[in-house]
Amino acid sequence: METDMASQAKINLAGDKQRAAATTIDIDANKFYLLGVQGKEIYGALNDPNLTAAIVAAPVGAGGSPLWADKDTQQRYNDVLALFARLVNQSQGLISERDELVLAMSPSLRVKLGGATDFNISVMKMLETYFSNLRIIKISNGYTKDSAFRQVPLFHPPFDISAQVQALTYSDLQHIDGLNIQGIVRSVYAEGDFNGVNRPHQKGGDYMLLNGADMILTSVTEDDLMAALGGFLTSVTGWDVCQAQTNDVPMPERDFIMMTSLNDTGLSTTRITYTDEPGSGTQNIAQPKRWSVQIDCYGEKSKDVATTIATLMRSDYACTALELTPIQPLYADEPHNTTMINGEQLYEGRWTVDLQFQFNPVVSVPMEFADEINT
Repeated sequence: METDMASQAKINLAGDKQRAAATTIDIDANKFYLLGVQGKEIYGALNDPNLTAAIVAAPVGAGGSPLWADKDTQQRYNDVLALFARLVNQSQGLISERDELVLAMSPSLRVKLGGATDFNISVMKMLETYFSNLRIIKISNGYTKDSAFRQVPLFHPPFDISAQVQALTYSDLQHIDGLNIQGIVRSVYAEGDFNGVNRPHQKGGDYMLLNGADMILTSVTEDDLMAALGGFLTSVTGWDVCQAQTNDVPMPERDFIMMTSLNDTGLSTTRITYTDEPGSGTQNIAQPKRWSVQIDCYGEKSKDVATTIATLMRSDYACTALELTPIQPLYADEPHNTTMINGEQLYEGRWTVDLQFQFNPVVSVPMEFADEINT
């Protein structure tokens, strides 16, 4: 009965259930590998009780704090050296800074490695100088979306793997040369199950890091524009809406909209005003802008949805709905067919419509003011 009702509604219930089951299995498998099984004597790479006790970070930060948030660049670097010193002592000198080493930490803590000294030398730079082989693995766990409808990849905590890094073959070099891919490219042979972007399982690409590689204010940011437009499109279509051109995340499976910011064009010359406040004076430069954004609708009903969006953007309905946001509709181009060939070499319905909006950003820069002049 359930399958029959889903078929009448043109919903691939069996396929959706299979994909949901596969995704659940993948997420649980990652948890087992990293954390083991709760309540059982089955441990993962992060909670094995047979490992030696953790080293307590030196309480030398601000106010005697051991936290990296309260420490400077040199103190964070010294904490890592303390870990390495313990490793050298336990191996009786068999491990050196030239060996293949892994520094495992959470993504939020890893940000602290970017803290730099007055000479623009970061913790990461000091580690790369001393240690010739640092490796970090982060496993993708799908994605979430922020307030600006940007897909943000999720990763499990990093952990150690064994791998061989080799140069590319001649055929691989020909392939990337034809694609005009820049930078340093290597082949990595690793023990384990690591994947690129997996759209059916809604997982992004796993990260492999080698040697650590992984002012002025404006009143209206791109996130503000995307949040306003994404909220409107979600309310009128009911479809999943995301920003395009986001790395390490898969495209949604079906019935979704991707927003791509194209360009800003000034609609007039700038208008300058001043704000004189004690200690925080500013010069404010305002210029009305025309914002162009490409809307790609994917799914069986993509043409109908694109037509609906274009029609609403030419009416006072959209103006009223967006009244309290930073953007106002100017005009919409005609929807057109841009059918996509997906990774399975199958046609996938896609209709595109370009929209034009006006927004009025104000860029504020610091400025000093004087109340009196002494001669």
